Amino acid sequence: DSIQFDRFNVFLKTNYPLSDSLLDHKVFNTYSHLFLWEGSDQGLKPVIFLAHSDVVPVIEENRVYWKEDPFGGHIKNDTIWGRGCVDDKIGVIGLMESVEHLLKEGFQPKRDIYISKCTSNWFIK
Repeated sequence: DSIQFDRFNVFLKTNYPLSDSLLDHKVFNTYSHLFLWEGSDQGLKPVIFLAHSDVVPVIEENRVYWKEDPFGGHIKNDTIWGRGCVDDKIGVIGLMESVEHLLKEGFQPKRDIYISKCTSNWFIK
């Protein structure tokens, strides 16, 4: 179900308007994004920061090793059991928040910075 990925694309565009408009922004396979923030010194090697927004599945034969439903997301005895509801999305948000803030401040990096928000499309139907 790709509805949530479509919503996340809208979320990125809406919440990070400077990143979307001031940086070179390319979209691959509908849900993967690559931003280029050009630096002032093209003689320096670029850097890349990346995070992903998809959820990695649990291999079926490994489910027997899980004490609780890996995607249940419930609390039991003060412990949160589950994975995938956040996964690496916090990395995406952290990167985008940082870049948006620095763009508002008028900051320009010395070297090119690539920001990659990728999604594996193998599970999207």
